[in-house]
Amino acid sequence: MKELVLLIIIVALMQFILTAPDDVAVFPDAELTFGFGFLLVAAYIFGLFFSRLNLPKISGYMIAGIIFGPFVLDFFSPEIISNMTVINQLALTFIALNAGGELQIKEIAARKSRILWLIFLLITFIFSGMMTFVIIFKQFIPFVQDLSGIETVVVAELIGTISIARSPSSIIAIMQECKAHGPYSEVVLGVTVAMDFIVILIFAIVVSLGEAALSPLQSFDLMFFAGVGVQVICSALSGIMIGAGVSYYIKKVKLNLPVLLIILAFLIYNVSVFISQIITQYLDISFHLEPLLIAITAGFYIQNFTKEGPRFLNSIERSALPIYVLFFAMAGMVIDMNILKDMIVIGAVIVLVRGSMAWLSGITAGKLSGAPKAHGRLYGLGFITQAGVSIGLAQEVIRRFPEWGMTLGVLMIAVINFNQLIGPITFKYSIGKLGEIGSKKRVEG
Repeated sequence: MKELVLLIIIVALMQFILTAPDDVAVFPDAELTFGFGFLLVAAYIFGLFFSRLNLPKISGYMIAGIIFGPFVLDFFSPEIISNMTVINQLALTFIALNAGGELQIKEIAARKSRILWLIFLLITFIFSGMMTFVIIFKQFIPFVQDLSGIETVVVAELIGTISIARSPSSIIAIMQECKAHGPYSEVVLGVTVAMDFIVILIFAIVVSLGEAALSPLQSFDLMFFAGVGVQVICSALSGIMIGAGVSYYIKKVKLNLPVLLIILAFLIYNVSVFISQIITQYLDISFHLEPLLIAITAGFYIQNFTKEGPRFLNSIERSALPIYVLFFAMAGMVIDMNILKDMIVIGAVIVLVRGSMAWLSGITAGKLSGAPKAHGRLYGLGFITQAGVSIGLAQEVIRRFPEWGMTLGVLMIAVINFNQLIGPITFKYSIGKLGEIGSKKRVEG
């Protein structure tokens, strides 16, 4: 009840500030700061409501973003939303640091059979299943009906590739919220993080082949893949160096570690982008350090090759709440309700086909790897979420295939939005069903 009263008060205050005449504006120069504060408190309260319904808090954060975003109550102007995207840079890198830190070699090695089978079968079943669906039911997908045979195959490959992508940020947020620890959640996390990296490589191959197939003047570019390899190696080496530096700081300095990690997340993203721009501009080489790969490698190095892993993870968890609240609230804010409305039928069908393929993959991988039957039945529920990388791939499709890329990109963004609303709920259900909620060990530091 107290939370509801507080929510009503801050919503009323936000409405007053938005509608006040310019000459009596309370905070004329602080709209962005107040917007961050309002969204943080409002989304946090929504998270509490959802928690009481035994639903994931991050679903509450996203619903708050939808309600107060531009497609419902419209509390935030496009300029304010654009300026708020800085939190995404911080949050994604911060989450990647956490993802790397959660991956422990000993635990991965103990379950490597399950992880490898899941990765292989998820890629195989979802990619081939989505391709088959698009080709067979071409006449029921509006923008695909008039495409040529080769264009249909390229579209099917792109839908299959984007469908593979997962959302480590959602998995990690749920695990932290529920203090989850156990064989099921660790396998899901390991597979999710690994597949985010793998899907980027698959996408590069599919796009290169697709462009070559659709344009007689375009050839298959082997140098592109060599360049990707160099960028991956440089990003990983950068992560190792950063991990070593953070480990030394934890060991010797020990002060304000949560603050350091937040600053580090900002620096990893912005410095990697700056270096990439400098190399591209002055050496005329297309070179991109990948901040998420840098951060994952740094966290992985600290956890597995130093003694400071437990204190590193504990400090991240102490800093994570406001970052997660804002990140997922903003994820909800940019969900275009018009897109969801226009694509609801075909989008829902794709969601069902993708979910079915994930469930079938989990069942099969569980049997082949000797996992407990209960895990095999529930693996599919852990691989529904989509965000981050998926949206980036959909936007890249729009850029690379202008003839029909916009429609395909809009469709896939609608599918991603559906999955991101459903996925956290299904994952929380699965870890609760297996008794892994509230089992995470705590280390002070």
